[in-house]
Parts: sequence; C-alpha cells; structure tokens
Amino acid sequence: MTVRDIGSADLRVAPTPADVNVTNVSFAVTNRSLPASVTDVRYGWSFGDGETVFTSANRTNHTYAALGDAPVSVEVLDGTTEQTLVTLSATVPVVDRVPPTVSASAPSPVRTGGNFSVAASATDNHRVANYTFETDEGQSVTTAANRTNLSLATAGAHTVTVTATDASGNSNATTLVVNASAAPDLEPRISVEPAQTLGNDRVTANVTVVNDGTAEATDVDVRLVARSRVGYYDDASTTYTRAVGTVAAGANETVTVDLTDWLRGNLSSAYPDVELVAVSDPDGAVAEGDETDNRTTATTEVSYADLRLTVNAPWRVIPTEAAETRVYVRNYGNAPSDARTAELDFGDGSSNETLAVPALDPRETAVFTRNHTFATGRHTLVASVADPDAPRGNADRDVTTSQPYELRGRLSAADPVQVGRNVTVYGRGYSNYESNVTANLSLPAGLEFAPGETATKYDTDDRTYFEWTVVATANRDATYDLELNLSARGENETATERLTVERPKTRVVDTAAVNFTGTGSDSATLTLRNETTYEHGVTISTHLGTDGRTLAGLDYLVEYPHACVEQTTSPMLGALYTGQYYRRNPAPGGYDTGQINASVDAGVARLTTGQDAQHENGSWSMYGNDPDGDVFYTAYALFGTSAVGNDPVQSARAPVRADLDRIDANATVAWLADEQAADGRIRNDKFYFDDDAAMTGFTLVALDQAGPYNATAAATADQLRGDAASYLVTAQRADGAWGDGSTPNTMSTALAVWGLEASGVETAPVRTAIDDGRAWLLDNQADSGAWSQRRSASWSDVGTTSETTAYALMALNATGLENTNASVQAGQTYLVTVYDDRGSWGYTRATALAINTLLTLGQGGSNPTHDVTVTFGTESTPALVTKTIDVDSTDALDSVELTDSELQTLRDNADGPITVQVDTTGTGVLVVGLENDQLVARDEYAANEGGA
Repeated sequence: MTVRDIGSADLRVAPTPADVNVTNVSFAVTNRSLPASVTDVRYGWSFGDGETVFTSANRTNHTYAALGDAPVSVEVLDGTTEQTLVTLSATVPVVDRVPPTVSASAPSPVRTGGNFSVAASATDNHRVANYTFETDEGQSVTTAANRTNLSLATAGAHTVTVTATDASGNSNATTLVVNASAAPDLEPRISVEPAQTLGNDRVTANVTVVNDGTAEATDVDVRLVARSRVGYYDDASTTYTRAVGTVAAGANETVTVDLTDWLRGNLSSAYPDVELVAVSDPDGAVAEGDETDNRTTATTEVSYADLRLTVNAPWRVIPTEAAETRVYVRNYGNAPSDARTAELDFGDGSSNETLAVPALDPRETAVFTRNHTFATGRHTLVASVADPDAPRGNADRDVTTSQPYELRGRLSAADPVQVGRNVTVYGRGYSNYESNVTANLSLPAGLEFAPGETATKYDTDDRTYFEWTVVATANRDATYDLELNLSARGENETATERLTVERPKTRVVDTAAVNFTGTGSDSATLTLRNETTYEHGVTISTHLGTDGRTLAGLDYLVEYPHACVEQTTSPMLGALYTGQYYRRNPAPGGYDTGQINASVDAGVARLTTGQDAQHENGSWSMYGNDPDGDVFYTAYALFGTSAVGNDPVQSARAPVRADLDRIDANATVAWLADEQAADGRIRNDKFYFDDDAAMTGFTLVALDQAGPYNATAAATADQLRGDAASYLVTAQRADGAWGDGSTPNTMSTALAVWGLEASGVETAPVRTAIDDGRAWLLDNQADSGAWSQRRSASWSDVGTTSETTAYALMALNATGLENTNASVQAGQTYLVTVYDDRGSWGYTRATALAINTLLTLGQGGSNPTHDVTVTFGTESTPALVTKTIDVDSTDALDSVELTDSELQTLRDNADGPITVQVDTTGTGVLVVGLENDQLVARDEYAANEGGA
C-alpha cells in the first residue's frame, strides 16, 4: 500500500493466481482512512492489461484475457476536487490451468493399406497448440491442423486416440474405434522407349498394373491416353482401354499398346514429344484401399518422315507453247525419308509423269521441272506421293487456263492542249499472256515528238504501259487523230485518239462607269481588242438609287469566296440586309430568295460548325485555327451571327436556327471581358482598324446587337460597356475626334460615336463626347459627300473611303440625325455612285457595310426613275449600236448585254477606242456601269503589247 498526500487504505485482491479468460478477479479498497472533509469519494482502477474504469463504489471485478503478471493500481480520489488521496497497487499472476475439451470423428469401416481421414474439434480457455493422432498399430501424427490421414495395415477393430494440447501444456484426449478390412491397391506403371521412329517399326508402350494391396483384384482395366501437339495452338489425343483381368495381392500384369496407326497424321516435327497417361481401374469398379496412386505419366519422342508436295503451274498458257510446271517435294518431318515415287497429272488427258523422289533429310526439298504443252481449256494439275506415316499434304493441285494469245490497245491524252505546250500521250497494251510488246505512235502534221522522244517503245508484261511527250507546233486551233500500233507474238493491234489543240488565250476586261443625280448626259470609252476573239461580251448595268446599287453589291458578295471569318461574315450580312429590304419593299416578280438564303446558310454554318467555328472559350479566330482567339474576328463574328439571329425570318429557318443555337454568346462576353484592358479599352489586335478606339467602339456595337445574355453574362457585359465608355470619353481628342498620333482618324471617330450610342451608358460626359464627335464628323465631310481616311497602300482607297463613309452615316443615324439631313443625303449619294470591281465597294467588309447603310437609311422618301439611252460608236461612226433601259424604284437594277451581231458590228468598225454616250432623263441617283470582256489569242495580244 502506498499513501500519497493524505489518507490511507488497503487493496484486497482475490483469488490469485487467476486463470486466463476464466477467473473473475475481485478487487476491493478496505480499511479506508480519509479526512473528514472528504464527503464524495471516487476510485480509478487500472488492471494492468490496458483496461481502466472509474467507480463510486470501493470494489470491482475483472477477467484477464492474456497470460502474465498484471500490475494493478487504484487511485482514491476526492470526488469534489479530483485530488488524489491514496494510490494503491498489487500484482495479479494470470495463468492457464484448464485443459481443452476435445472430440473426434473418422469413417468406419476402412480398407487396410488405404488412407482415411480423422477430424478433431477442441475448445480451450486460451489457445489450442496442436493435435496428436495415434493408432493402436503405433502410427502417430502431431500437427497444428485439426485433421490428418492415417492408415491401418491389419483387418479388425482398431483404437484411434486424439489428444488436444493447449499453449500452456494442458491436454485432454478422446478415443475412436475404427474397423479395417482387407482390400487391393492398384498402381499403373508405363514402360516406353524414350525415342522411337515411325515408319517400318511400330511405336508401342507397355502398361503394367501392380497390386500393392492385401486382397486380390478381379476384372481390372487400364486406360492409356496419348496426346501430341500438331500445331502451335492445336493438340490431338486418343484413348486406349485394355482389360488386365485378375491381379493377385503383391502381383502385377502387363499389356502392350500399339500407337502406330494413331500417330500417322497426328504428329508435328516441331513438337515430337508424345505424352502418355495411364490410369488403373479408370471406372472405379475395384474397391481399393488407396485410390490416390491410380495414375502415372510418361513421354516418348517420336521421329518420322513427312513428305509434302506443292505444284506450281502458270495461271495462263498459250496452246502452241510449252509451259513450265514445277513440283516441290519437301520432308517436313524430323527423320530422313526413304526413296519414293511421285505422280504428276497434267489434267488434260495426257500421260502422267512419274517423279523419282530421292531419300530426303529433314527440311530437305527436291524440285522437279516439267515442260508441257496444254490443249485449249481449263486444266487442274494434281501431284501426289505415297506417305502413309504422314498422310497430310501428300497431294497438291493447281489450275491453268490455256487460250490463244490476244492483244488489245488503248490510247489517251489530256484534252485540250495549248499550242506550244507539251502533252503526254499514254498508250496501253492488254494481253492474256506476258509478252514483249512493241508500240509505235504515229503523229499527223502539226504535232511533233518532244526533243529526245522516239516514236517506238518496248515493254514486257501482260499489262504494258507507254508514254510519249508530244508538242503541238502549228499555231492554230485544230483537231488531230493519233494512232497507236502494237505488235507482239505475231499479233497486231491499233488504237486511236483524237487530240484537240487550242491557241493560248487571255481574258481582257475593260470597265467604265458614269453617274447622274438627275437628267443628264455623259460619255466614257471602252477599248475593244482587235486580236482573234473567241469569246466577247459587252454589258451595260444600271443601278438606280440605293436599291439598284445594293443589288449589284449583293451579287459581288455572293460570288466572293468564303475563306476567313471576315470574308464569311461580310457576304452573309450583305445577303441578310438585302433580303430584309425586299421583305419590306416587295419587288415585281419577287426576288432571288434562294441566292440570299444560300449565302446566309453558308455563312452561319461556317461560323458555327465549319472551318471558322467558334472556339470553346467563346472566341473566333481568323481561319478557326487559333483556339486562343482574335478580338476583331470575335467581335465581327458576334456582330454578324447576332444580325442573323435578330432577323425573324432567317432565324426561324431550321438549318439556320440549329446552327445559331450552337453559339455561346455568354462565353463570348466573358472572353471579351478578359481581353479588356484595365483602362477599359479593347485592344486592336488586327489590321482592320487603326487603333484601340475603333476596336472598342465596334465591340460595343456588336455587344448591343447580340444577346439576350444570362444573368452572369449580362452583368459582365454591363461592366464591360461602362469601362469601355469611360475609356472612349478619356481617349477623345480636344477637337472632338478620336485617333492615335497627331492627326484625327475619321473611321475611329465614327466607330467611337456609334459605340458610345450603342453602350447604353447615359452620363453627362458620354453625351458630351457623342455630341462633340458628331459635330466633328459633320464638319469634316468632303465635298463629294464621303468621309475619307488614309490607310496603308495595301488597302483599297475605294474600299477604305466607302467603309469610313458607311460607319460615319451609321454613327450619325445612331445619334438621331434624320436621313433627310443634307449631310446624310450627300453621304448616301456618294455611296450610290461608287462602282468598283463587279459592283463592289472595294472589298467585302466595305461592301457589306455600304449595303447595310443604304438599306438602313433608305432614300429619304424619294421615288426615283430614269429612262436611259446608251450609244456605242467611233469617231467616224458615232452611232454603231444603241440600247435603251428604263429603271424605277420597283425595278432598280437592270443589265443589258449586246447581241453577237452587235458585238461583231463593234469589232468590224472599231479603229480605236469605242465611245459610249449615255443620255438619261429622270430623277434620283443613277450609276451606269460598262464592261467589255474579251477572250483573245494570247500571242497576238502579247505581240501588240496590250495595244489596240
């Protein structure tokens, strides 16, 4: 007992020692002497095996699960203050004095000499260590397992004792009575030569059945299974069952099994081993003392010769010529073969050939060659050899067809060919038998062989190929007949081909245009070529007001190839705007909806699922090949696809709707916001605009046209608009314009004004910036009505001025300026009078924007009409051809082509430039376009050096 601080007590432990997992040990604190102030006592018990418990009583109990000395301690505590008053300790010896209980079972009766199983079951308070199994004949097995095999040598009743012992040495035993009776014990044995040869000798195996038991066995059978490998994945096997009869105790009987017949055809020289498995009493008919030794195995290696044939004949032959046939005889076995004879049947009724096959070593081949002339027809050749030990592959066949020789030819050449150019002429020879073919190409006058080329060529095959390089030397349009002559094996064949030769041509186009704002006269000149002309056309195009001019631009856009995002979006927008116009202003006889729909379809598809499709991050790039995206192409594609989406007719068309639904405008807003600089600008990343102000303004216009957005994107777009508007207000010049450097930029100013109006930001600084920008635009309009902006030489001046004028007009319109305003009218008039290549405004984007502007602003309430007379003449004959055209607001675009006879009149009388006099009576803006298109002889044109 140990006393700490205050108080005293004793610890009583009973009983000791304690049996593991059995004894419930009692612990009690007695003779307690504590201060009178302690009224609440608690006890903390630690039993020395990791278990602890707190009690308010002074006693407890515990059972131990592990052997050894357990150090016990208890703390007596003041329950109020948790102060330790007394600590007591003791040691409890934990032992194991309890033996296990055991039971056992075994079959009875059993056969003498055979194994039988004895099973035991034991329980113990701690752990069973092992079992001992003993017979009264002295056999004893000790094992940790609760099961073992025993055997009895003599018949009668026997005692089997099973003892279970625990880890502390305590043991207990039980006994069984097992009856044993006498029985046979059969065991097979195989006697076989380790190596044998299949051929003149027989391949055998001796199987002996031994009776190791104590009783006679009757009606004994033995089964022998032979297994071989005949390929990498394939096995072959067979089973022999033989009757052995009676086998006395301690005796044996032997049977012999002949494997020869089965082995023929079931061997592989690559795998010569034959596995043998013998089983005595396979059907279990004999009651044995031990049936675990009824199976045994053995292996024998079998060598053999294996002759196989292959016959090869030409697949086609000529009846008059001897053809070579080959027969290959190969020993695929692993033993030498003896000499044999083989037969070759040609299959045509002739006598068979006898082939003397010599003795062959393993993998040795004999080759026989025979020349034979076959009658006409199809013949099956058969070669065979007698090889009973390995019958597979002893025969082979091939087929040949004998027919007379045939020769066919074909001649071809690229058509047409230009004078002076090389052309390749291809000759082909087709025959039913390989032969040496001679080919000769005959050329008519006007065609010659290229230097180094020969008329005669040679080739050997059943498919012969020839090429000649030929030059057309006569400078004229002509048709020539070529002739190919083929000869082989006494046969001749001719093939022909017609070759068209044309003089080289070049297309020369001359254009001119005049424009009017009402009744008037004007003239222009067209240059007609005097060279030999193959195609000729003169077209007069009249474009009245915004309507006619717009339609010409649409034709240009539809013809323009879709390539990058800009060249895809611009034609799409031009078609869209024109379709919108005609839906509001129906034209007599309708309009070409198919052309408009096709252009919209192609544009939307290319921008959504085609080459220029939107990237996963919401952006677009120039050719759809940069997943990081480009700012300009993203804004322009968003602008264009949103314009289609906002159109109730086009957006309702199933293919267009399906493609538009693939666009993620919300992702585009997020991407643009990520690209926006800290000061609010949208950086100009391409060469379409000159500065960040233009790119920022155009982005705001595109955002205004797109949508609706989801809540997140809408909030992002509002923030982007506010920051962009702040940037544009800050970036505005003192004179009201925008532009980098020392001079203002007209295009940037127009886009900044339009963008600020589209932003929806209504603040005093923004309104002031818009008003100042509009004033600057009005002050800086040219006398022609255009707004111009100088750019690099790579940009068309016509296109740049048209694009800048369109942006300026759209910006002024956005600020509320009416289309009847003089400046707006002058700008429209300028756009109407622009006429560039094929009716364009310089390039695709300028053309689309001009169309949009003219259709958006309209004609200011006017109803134009013109009666036009166009006269073609020369200085000596002023009026050779006259054409009249009437255009009005319902049919604003018209074109007239001169007839063939009128064209001939012009060519016959043209002694210089043709003068075109245009006289018109009417109102409104009119553009008359003139175009002379001639396809002429190139050499004459070059000789004239482009002159008339």
